[in-house]
Amino acid sequence: MIHDESYRMSTENDPFLIGTGIHDITGPAAEVGMMGYSMPHQKTEGIHMRLRSRAFVIASPEKEKQVAIVSADLGMIFHAVKQKVIEKLKKKFPGLYDYGNVLLSANHTHSGPGGYSHYSLYNLAILCFDEKNFNCIVDGIYKSIVKAHNNLNPGKIFINSGELNNVSMNRSPIAYEKNPQEERNQYGSDINKEMTLLCSFR
Repeated sequence: MIHDESYRMSTENDPFLIGTGIHDITGPAAEVGMMGYSMPHQKTEGIHMRLRSRAFVIASPEKEKQVAIVSADLGMIFHAVKQKVIEKLKKKFPGLYDYGNVLLSANHTHSGPGGYSHYSLYNLAILCFDEKNFNCIVDGIYKSIVKAHNNLNPGKIFINSGELNNVSMNRSPIAYEKNPQEERNQYGSDINKEMTLLCSFR
């Protein structure tokens, strides 16, 4: 359960600038190995739901500092993807975005095509690097950030944390039990139940 008190990160007279953007990153609809299954025969056969990149840009009132935060419907984010996204952002917004203020994250879905890493190990099950899927992901993430940057408006930001129970489990409790007892004594469970929530209002 999340605590009632929230820590407000902005004030009435000094609001942040907040922008949001979303763009499609679905990629090839069929005949591509799926990311995370590690089985060459597990291939896409159509589109049930589209995959998307959701971007949030937060800037200080005078735009001295800003950050882009992205949550993408992907199994994981590879360095190759971030490299290309940063490259495109630097051309579009010189001096504004770099490796230090762009955070790309994935929601860890396995329901999407793979082959978008520059590391061969991650492409083994797909049997190749899929340039079409890679470009679709990069362009979609980039465009979601551009959309968020272009609709910055004054808003308030709140951050809160608390315990979230009965929603997850340790996938390998037997392995966890092999950790030293003194280490396990530091925690009340074999999973981390703390959840941090960032909210914004425009």
